[in-house]
Amino acid sequence: SEIIEIVTIANLVCSLTFGQNNSPGNIFTELHPSRDIHRHMNFTQNKTSQTTSDSNTTLIGRWAENGPCYTVNLSGNIAYFGNGGYFKIVDISDPVNPIELGKILTPSVVKGIVVSESYAYVANSSAGLRIIDISNPSNPTEIGFFNTEYATGVAHISSYIYVVDGVNGIRIIDVSTPSDPV
Repeated sequence: SEIIEIVTIANLVCSLTFGQNNSPGNIFTELHPSRDIHRHMNFTQNKTSQTTSDSNTTLIGRWAENGPCYTVNLSGNIAYFGNGGYFKIVDISDPVNPIELGKILTPSVVKGIVVSESYAYVANSSAGLRIIDISNPSNPTEIGFFNTEYATGVAHISSYIYVVDGVNGIRIIDVSTPSDPV
């Protein structure tokens, strides 16, 4: 199963880490936002080792679900992340006991998320860009989409979404009307 761990790092409230815990021989490395912590996960022994220049790192909570986790976006005490084909909204006010607020199944694997106001823009692999209304976290609703070949990343500036689209490079999509991206 997949894991998302919430850890305390130096002067940060929390950070999320992700990786698989059921793939013997697989090693996953991630640089945390603080830029001074690497987590090295060796799944042969189902153990996690840390290499860190900050000895104040402590695991305080985790979210384990089925499906790969490739992305997370934080806004206040809310975490938006992909879990396989699901886009999930989780309250992390109490990091020891994260609470799922809502989720929506997307057509493909969630690879990237950016949140702006009441919308989440989701890079959804072979299903392109998905636009999800998150104004009611318990009922996220897809309101628009834009087909791309293989969306793996997403960024937002003004009324434009920049989608990383594999061999097609970067796609720039006007989302001034989120239900009708062009």
